[in-house]
Amino acid sequence: MTRKISFLLVFAAVAACSDDSPTINALPRTPSDPNQSKFSEISVSLDVSGDPSSGLAEYTVFVDGIASAKIKPREEVKILLAYGFHTVALEHASLFPNVWWCTYRGAKTFSVVNDEGHSPRVTFGLDCPPLEGTGKTSLVFYEPGISDKSDLGVTLTRLNGSSFALYFIAKPEVENSVEAPPGIYRVSASNARCNMSYLNLELDLARAVVRADKSSNYSYSLECH
Repeated sequence: MTRKISFLLVFAAVAACSDDSPTINALPRTPSDPNQSKFSEISVSLDVSGDPSSGLAEYTVFVDGIASAKIKPREEVKILLAYGFHTVALEHASLFPNVWWCTYRGAKTFSVVNDEGHSPRVTFGLDCPPLEGTGKTSLVFYEPGISDKSDLGVTLTRLNGSSFALYFIAKPEVENSVEAPPGIYRVSASNARCNMSYLNLELDLARAVVRADKSSNYSYSLECH
């Protein structure tokens, strides 16, 4: 499947205008460039092996650090960009790399030259393992600022695949070993004195990945009063 998308990257703002599909144009990176009025398309595709349904339904393509297109597994999009050098990356290429379910097959970012002599084609490769078997993770919850440490009620809620949640009682400031079906989990924990106050922030840090092929470990600092 191929979608055509054009981009306008002005002060990190995204504007859409189209007949059937969104259109966004990228301004030149250097306004003094004599080629600033010249544009051409680059092609970006996403090749996903394994089980695509265990990853995201849609990923974001970043051009020069700015969200510029949406792409689905095994799809191609075309992006209209000004002539010049551009960096193309896929969602979470550097943000929370340890809590992304799928792994890269090849480069995480590409540098391309876009001009009349080049027609850049970028292909990102991902492998999304199936959500099969059982995995192990170790979770540590710190309760700073209080001397009377107490147990916490912890809930792990799976974010990919079929719905699954696990509740258990965790000891503070020690490793709590957990077995669960593979997947990305949202972690919440609280007791009468402490809680994970940052759970509602846009960048939710409370994540844990459980894999069948290797164990993992995570630590969290709670807000206590």
